[in-house]
Amino acid sequence: MTLKAMVDDRPQSVQAVLDQANYSIAVRAHDAKTPVVVKGDLERVGQRWQLTNATVTEIGADDDPAP
Repeated sequence: MTLKAMVDDRPQSVQAVLDQANYSIAVRAHDAKTPVVVKGDLERVGQRWQLTNATVTEIGADDDPAP
């Protein structure tokens, strides 16, 4: 899955490797246009960014993601 994320204060495309459960959360959030918090291991692969060991947390409009 490709995500748009802020990396070094700049918007970047990041390839994320998600398991089935996290993929389902991401798709549901996308369909509902709900923001998510994605945590994992970010690394540079060539000229691209890749996120592995990713976990996705759907947040509501009134929720404040934990740091």
